Amino acid sequence: MQHHAFELWQPLVRVPLLIRMPGAKPKRINAMRSQIDLAPTILELMGVKAPSAMTGRSFVSDVLDSAAPEDREPIILDLPEDTHEHYRRAIIIGKFKLISNGEPRSQLFDISDDPQELHDLSIEQHETWLGMTKRLVQAATSLRFVEPYGGMKLASGRIAQGSSGHGYRVGGGSD
Repeated sequence: MQHHAFELWQPLVRVPLLIRMPGAKPKRINAMRSQIDLAPTILELMGVKAPSAMTGRSFVSDVLDSAAPEDREPIILDLPEDTHEHYRRAIIIGKFKLISNGEPRSQLFDISDDPQELHDLSIEQHETWLGMTKRLVQAATSLRFVEPYGGMKLASGRIAQGSSGHGYRVGGGSD
């Protein structure tokens, strides 16, 4: 599928992750996870306690525990504005995924029945769309905004104010 890193379509964001853990037997985990959980997972594998400010949670126990892991919900997908595309955000809860690009009408998909996200259900499943929209707004308030790379002209026409070459500026912090 085209537009990797420019869209939040399921074929572009559903990426397998392989982790080799010494002493652990190979195990396939089909439960949904998020990149926000990678740092706490890596820290736990290294024997380092994750800082309390870290919002992700380690999934090491999912591999070591014999119980079936539960899905991490909601899954939030965040794609900052860049030179080509406007800001996008999505939320996945259960089998539903809501994709919002800041316009008045976001799209709702059933990713279990429609994994290619071809059929927008926002009208047919209005109550689900409304609930997912509210959950996305709630979840978004707890996420820190990452300003795009500094100096570049964004799709909206404004100039990004982030770091000018050594990473991203988070919140209002410095390089």
